[in-house]
Amino acid sequence: MADDRDDRFEKLYEYYPAVVSLLRKLDFELDDARDLAHEVFLRVFQSMDAYRGESKWSYLETVTRRLAYNEIRNRHAAKRNGLHVATEEILELDDSRTLAPDEALRQKESAGRLYDAIRQLNADEQKLILLQLSGASYEDIVSLTGLKLSAVKSRLHVIRKRLRELLGEDVEGIGGGDDQ
Repeated sequence: MADDRDDRFEKLYEYYPAVVSLLRKLDFELDDARDLAHEVFLRVFQSMDAYRGESKWSYLETVTRRLAYNEIRNRHAAKRNGLHVATEEILELDDSRTLAPDEALRQKESAGRLYDAIRQLNADEQKLILLQLSGASYEDIVSLTGLKLSAVKSRLHVIRKRLRELLGEDVEGIGGGDDQ
């Protein structure tokens, strides 16, 4: 029976290049995509007893997308504790200048208020806005969630409006329109 399991796994492993390609389409760098692909196949191998042998690519695609979403969420969670600085500010800084302590504190407080407001959203809304805040494009969000592009844009518009209401003002970082 172990030989059958190994044979089934080898047939799935033939899709390794396709898994790496899918991860690249989800904006992972090549090295990260390869590492994540190995993680995908490790998880697949560990759960081979549950795999029925049907729909090879569909099964691998589902595992890959879930792992990719988890990785994006984990990276975003790691960033959450960091200081948010707008891209425009980074481009304007020269090497000899750093943020004034009061400006850094203001930005940290602003980011904290934003994430407190995000926690008030339902789980689906949180997932969408966190994906956008992590830098995912609309197309990436469509791929990760399975929603249609028009639904993603519409829901994000409503979510941003709700966040502005919760915050009582415009807050840097939540975006505004079809700028992606």
